[in-house]
Amino acid sequence: MNNNFLIITISLMYHHSNVSILFADIVGFTSLSSKISAESLVWLLNSIFLDFDNLVDKVDGIEKIKTIGDCYMLCAG
Repeated sequence: MNNNFLIITISLMYHHSNVSILFADIVGFTSLSSKISAESLVWLLNSIFLDFDNLVDKVDGIEKIKTIGDCYMLCAG
């Protein structure tokens, strides 16, 4: 058996001046999630994330990166 592997690493790096990253996390989310219904929790996250999405759509130069659980990440610049 031949165990030769070809490993290719591609690294894309860019330099940008004047860039900001926002990482918004809901303080106390884990505790809150044990006190309200799943439906209420999803409604809360949806309404908060929709507000962020609407702001991102209105302002040039801001891009949503992703949401992770109760966290919203975006970049600007």
